[in-house]
Amino acid sequence: MTALSMTGVGFSYEKKTILKDVSFNLSKGKLVGIVGPNGGGKSTLLKMMAKHLVPQQGVITLNGQPLSDYSMKALAKALAFLPQQPISPAGITVEQLVQYGRHPHQGWFNQWSDEDATQVSNAIGKMKLNGLLTQPMTSLSGGATSTGLASNDFGAKHRGYSA
Repeated sequence: MTALSMTGVGFSYEKKTILKDVSFNLSKGKLVGIVGPNGGGKSTLLKMMAKHLVPQQGVITLNGQPLSDYSMKALAKALAFLPQQPISPAGITVEQLVQYGRHPHQGWFNQWSDEDATQVSNAIGKMKLNGLLTQPMTSLSGGATSTGLASNDFGAKHRGYSA
């Protein structure tokens, strides 16, 4: 089953075409690499997959549904996006950042649950963050910051898609 699909996708910044007629299908659970020269559109492609940019041509679908039909909350439950140059939120600890990954699974009447605690604990264990939980994100090295930000995605317990 195709999980993520792009058909005839194109994007330009002002008058510079970055992507033209891009089409592919990705299956759930497959590991895929995007390789190309600097300025070749790799980041633009990922930003469109995360709905941070809108394709100017073509369509992107996730589980057969156009990405444009997804609310940001629904998309956050299905897909993780960790930017190339993430910004660490000031004033929060590593543990708080991992907990924020559960936000899309909560609502007004569905606040913090045992499932949330389990997913956060699992993410902390998988990413080996136990010794850093009380550290402010802004105090971490670049590698530790990336690990903390990635754990936010693991804490979210996505359905297997990461951009």
